[in-house]
Amino acid sequence: HSAVPNSDGTVTIVVSRGVTAHPNSVTTLDYPRGNLAFRWFLVDAVPQRPVVELLPASEAPTQVS
Repeated sequence: HSAVPNSDGTVTIVVSRGVTAHPNSVTTLDYPRGNLAFRWFLVDAVPQRPVVELLPASEAPTQVS
């Protein structure tokens, strides 16, 4: 699968315990904790580290920007 990019080329991934409306939504299947690993394929250089923002589920984005 491929992520749907934002208009500026970045990618927003919404991780939550349940399914959300965001096209890049990932569910934990109600697990309270876990790990994420990111891999980039065929890049010229290693991208910047991901930026994480913790929000209440009610404030999570529902579409790409």
